[in-house]
Amino acid sequence: MAEENHAAEAAAGAAGKKGLLKLILVAVGASVLTAGGMFGAFMVLGEHPPQAASPDEHADEADGGDGQNTEKKKKKKKKKHDGPELPPTYMKLDNLTVNLAGGKDHFLAANLELKIAEPDAQRLLTERLPEVKNLVLLTLSSQTPDALATVEGKTALAQKLRDDLNTLIDQDEETGVADIFFTQFIIQ
Repeated sequence: MAEENHAAEAAAGAAGKKGLLKLILVAVGASVLTAGGMFGAFMVLGEHPPQAASPDEHADEADGGDGQNTEKKKKKKKKKHDGPELPPTYMKLDNLTVNLAGGKDHFLAANLELKIAEPDAQRLLTERLPEVKNLVLLTLSSQTPDALATVEGKTALAQKLRDDLNTLIDQDEETGVADIFFTQFIIQ
């Protein structure tokens, strides 16, 4: 009977060891799977080296970090915002009718939309709206029908208006008026 008890205890011990071995194998397998998943995520997402917030910072480093830049670079760096790039907004200038230069009884009826790069520029334009409309009307009325008959003439007019408006609000096309679109353009 002692041999039977000893055999039963040995069988119970062997069964306990098998259960413990299974538990250890499951734990090791779960750890390997977790480590593999983490490695896969690291490879897909990757770790990127820190980048400068703007190209101007690289220029500062290339200059020896002394911060000696041209006035234009300083102006752009100061005006750019840190954060996600915002979608452009548009500002309408409707129903502008002017007499054209260089011809009898010729007029232009136009609607414009200003593409605004940053919200601060729209605020500046709105605050100076009478000056904005005056500038646009004077620029339009100085044009001739022949100059505006071509696509190149209309494109040059849009670029001149953009540059003049940015000068008015002390901005550039990256921070102020980015572009001008004619939504109606009738020459009579």
